Amino acid sequence: MTRVPLVDLNDQIVEYKERDETTPRDRLRIAALWLTNTKGEILIAQRALTKKHHPGRWAFACTGVVDEGETYEQTIRRELREELGLTGLKMVTGPKFLTDELDGYKYFCQYFLATKDIPLEEFKIDLTEVAAIRWIDPNELIRESEKYPDAFIVFVEKWREWIKEGRPF
Repeated sequence: MTRVPLVDLNDQIVEYKERDETTPRDRLRIAALWLTNTKGEILIAQRALTKKHHPGRWAFACTGVVDEGETYEQTIRRELREELGLTGLKMVTGPKFLTDELDGYKYFCQYFLATKDIPLEEFKIDLTEVAAIRWIDPNELIRESEKYPDAFIVFVEKWREWIKEGRPF
């Protein structure tokens, strides 16, 4: 079993729980990667249909819950390796925010930002985690997420805000 830290409103660890025993009252930590290429496209990943949270929905390039003893950065590097087969990606720490509405769960989400040109065929996706990946133009992401909101995770609202403001880079 894997234990995860539960945190307070200041992102300070208050206790640990087995991942499978967490409830919507618990506040967890997640790390997510916002990956772009030099054409300005964003890599998005469709979550495997077998996932407990958001099965089949399009999300960040990769994301994961922080495990006991891990930092946000260690988590995103582990997830990159496990989900996309990537190692050694140069990233910068992006924004961190608190959300109370991801499947009813509460999360601190720490973004990491990177730009790298990687052809889709060079990714080694783990099909138990990721059903598909694709590069998408930011404006197309906005259009698709507005037309098919249930196809994307709830964080897409934050993405729209960033894209319209020309962020996060």
